[in-house]
Amino acid sequence: MYYIFLSFISFFITTILSITSCYCAQSPLIVYAPKNAELQQIRKNLYSGKQKPSDFYPFIKIIKQIPEGKRYGVCYDYAVSKALNCVGKIPSLLLIEGGEKWITKYNILNDYFKETAYPKKGDIVSYRSTTIHHLGVVHDTNYVDSKWGIKDYICRHLTFYVPSAYGGEVRYHTLIMPIKDVIQDINKKIIMNLHQITYNFNTVNHWLLSTAEKYHEIDQEHIDNTLRKVSTIFDRNMLTRVDTTNTEKQTPFILAIKNRNLQLAKLFYRYGANINKQDGYGNTALHYAIHNNSIRTVKYLIKIGCSCCIKNNLKKTAYNYLKTRLISLSLKRKRRKQSCLKR
Repeated sequence: MYYIFLSFISFFITTILSITSCYCAQSPLIVYAPKNAELQQIRKNLYSGKQKPSDFYPFIKIIKQIPEGKRYGVCYDYAVSKALNCVGKIPSLLLIEGGEKWITKYNILNDYFKETAYPKKGDIVSYRSTTIHHLGVVHDTNYVDSKWGIKDYICRHLTFYVPSAYGGEVRYHTLIMPIKDVIQDINKKIIMNLHQITYNFNTVNHWLLSTAEKYHEIDQEHIDNTLRKVSTIFDRNMLTRVDTTNTEKQTPFILAIKNRNLQLAKLFYRYGANINKQDGYGNTALHYAIHNNSIRTVKYLIKIGCSCCIKNNLKKTAYNYLKTRLISLSLKRKRRKQSCLKR
């Protein structure tokens, strides 16, 4: 009887331990930021600082500058596209709206990922307080890769060495479906809401055209504010079309060059503007730069690859106009010299 009782106790303890270990293995890993004064101060500095964090902290590295013409969006867009192996392919491959709302709107982390206690390279890291404020991607046990806001680079940093606004709680999420199926399903969800999305982004596209047409370089503060607003629109609204057109088929890039706004044009180029696109008159941005006698702009456009051989509706190439302008300028110089000699 005694041995039966012992075996029963042994069986009971083994069962309890197995259930406990099973529960522990399946429970998600939740990590909280250490509450030491030095870390808290660093997180505050990162939140308020305008300089690159890698200039001040050796444990934060800039691992990649975002290439010209590629759109990575904000942290949510980068992290999900990185986990799905399609970084820089938004919205061509992955039709996401951008910003932070689409993550919760389409239930991304719950439908396609599960929280895990054993994070591995490529898993998503969520930073939160009461709600999710930031997403990154696991690089290894200690480091995370993430994009901070609308910055034009990707950081590799120790897990909690991020701006304080991102929250002090971290969770890990691993993919539970094949990547191809996830992309298809997300795209279906987006397409189902395309009517409202199209309306919203048409409004944004109209604002971009209006800004490119009316924007003037009044002072540096005005320039910086406008450029920052345009950057925010492109990074937080991933379906915004950089080559949207007005009634004359002119893109924001063409309008910016036409109105002598080179800084704005450079920003549109950074977000993937088609530099050789023709408007309703067949003119490219280079045609308008030559017409404006802007040598600096012409040099920049040729440097980034604008073609001199595209003909407009009058069968004139940018080279034809450039040649005419150069002859005209040389004649004006000769006349000036002659008038100076006569004096």
